[in-house]
Amino acid sequence: MGFLKMGKHPIDKFRIKGNKFWKTKPDACPYCGFTDISGVEILGAYDGDLMWECGNCGEFLLRFTQKTTIKHLQKVEELHFNLDDWETIWQGLPN
Repeated sequence: MGFLKMGKHPIDKFRIKGNKFWKTKPDACPYCGFTDISGVEILGAYDGDLMWECGNCGEFLLRFTQKTTIKHLQKVEELHFNLDDWETIWQGLPN
């Protein structure tokens, strides 16, 4: 089972390289050059995309400074997600 638990340092779970941030979605991944970049929303942390993810290499890119991102992620540090359930979550009733 894949569990993602936000802990003391929730940003570490994303293994973000460096401190550079992009306020708007980058045109291409700075690591592999791929142009399929998606916004990543973390429910309860921020209303909108909190970071970006490359559709090719899977690297996460900061949208805000690391300090600001950590502040938003701390809002959900006590939440637990079972990542294995996400594939079929649409089949269940809303909570």
